[in-house]
Amino acid sequence: MRHAEKNTEPANDPPLTLAGEQRALALRAKLKSKPVAAIFTTDTRRTRATVAPLAAALKLTPQVYNPRQLTVLATQIKQTYAGKTVVVVGHSNTILETAEALGATRPVPTIGDAEFNYLLEVKVPAQGASTAKATRYGAGQK
Repeated sequence: MRHAEKNTEPANDPPLTLAGEQRALALRAKLKSKPVAAIFTTDTRRTRATVAPLAAALKLTPQVYNPRQLTVLATQIKQTYAGKTVVVVGHSNTILETAEALGATRPVPTIGDAEFNYLLEVKVPAQGASTAKATRYGAGQK
């Protein structure tokens, strides 16, 4: 998924807005009953804060990944977490690319910079093609 709503300042690593904090809580509500084996996040305040309530509820420590090395992340997920549920938090310009790195076709062409409610479900079967489905969560879902 993409991180929740962010402030505009500081420009290089902004925190979440109040709406973003509420979306992080909505994410926890949506996923806390799922059998999540691992959580991955980029090393930014907004991605870490988006997943923090879920990580606390599940008693999992998020693992930091490099969004410029999505094939490394995809390989780690496939090798270490095959058949398990993992949560990956990224950015508008990385979550569709992450789905592709996992072998799926983009479920939507693009995700705009002002769209914070996308949740992609990527299924990577032991055999056959991976699939990705886009849904929305939290306030502002369509």
